[in-house]
Amino acid sequence: ADGWQPEILYSDEHQMHEGMVFRTPGIFLQEAHYHWIVSKYMPEKYQIEYTVSTVNRYWVIKVCCEAADDHSTKATVRYTYTGFNELGNKLNEKAIHRMFEHNLNDWAEAINYYLKTGKLLKNH
Repeated sequence: ADGWQPEILYSDEHQMHEGMVFRTPGIFLQEAHYHWIVSKYMPEKYQIEYTVSTVNRYWVIKVCCEAADDHSTKATVRYTYTGFNELGNKLNEKAIHRMFEHNLNDWAEAINYYLKTGKLLKNH
């Protein structure tokens, strides 16, 4: 995504792998950074899982892809949010509303644009 600049904190390889840890800027004022762990990585099954955390909450993102037909892919993305405290629960609620504001069509548009052009969709 445009602006996606992860800072690698731990990696024993130069490629994506299970156990990799990185950090990205937070989107809410109360959270400066998000810490990401690649908790599962199974490229042969087209699956990846991230565990993302802050001091107030954590969430798990599971992505599974499968062929829909000869020219398209079906991606299933599942989010599971857990708050550690009241602020974490409120931030989770805000994150969910923000994520579904466009019913995740912005994700599909950005990914499809990249797959067709090899370039990032700006301001997305």
